[in-house]
Amino acid sequence: MHDQRRVSVLFVDLVASTRFAQAMTSDQYFELMGGVLTTLAGEVEAQAGRVLQFQGDAVLAAFGAPTAAVGDPARALQAAQTSLEAIGHLGASLGLELHARAGVDTDLATTGWVGGEYTLFGTVVNRARRLCSAAAVGEVLVSAATWLETRNRAEYDIPAGREVRDYPHEAGPYRLRGWQPVLLQARPVGVEPDRQVAEVLALN
Repeated sequence: MHDQRRVSVLFVDLVASTRFAQAMTSDQYFELMGGVLTTLAGEVEAQAGRVLQFQGDAVLAAFGAPTAAVGDPARALQAAQTSLEAIGHLGASLGLELHARAGVDTDLATTGWVGGEYTLFGTVVNRARRLCSAAAVGEVLVSAATWLETRNRAEYDIPAGREVRDYPHEAGPYRLRGWQPVLLQARPVGVEPDRQVAEVLALN
């Protein structure tokens, strides 16, 4: 069984992980990455998100699947920001300079169970990954769709000369500059979205 639903996808990774891999023993690097991935997963779960995959030094997570709730894009955004902060704190506790970056996209995806694992497919996954790759150290970049659904909670700018691979002609990307924490009182979807947001999304 599978279905289509609107989700927000977060992709967050550790910057310069190869440098640590080259400088550490395999056991030391294993312990470091275990701490990084556990920390990132904790930040996702704290915002009611679902970790879909660990991909090397990165985490892929979804908000709005398998259960959608009002505020999913905002929670994805908050998880992105707190993930960067948490990685910095982890590094400080280990005597290391650790930094992360993140990308968030919101779009339709096909979701369901494959081989006993819950997963999703769609351009939303690739776009979130590409946004993360385009982000500088310590940055959160989001798509136009995510910006539309969170612009009343967050402050953004558009970094000059920044292009997202595979999506060079789309609006943005938008760089997070500040945000209002989300109260975790997730309500099931069933509330009409902001009219302007709905109208703009309908044009895309």
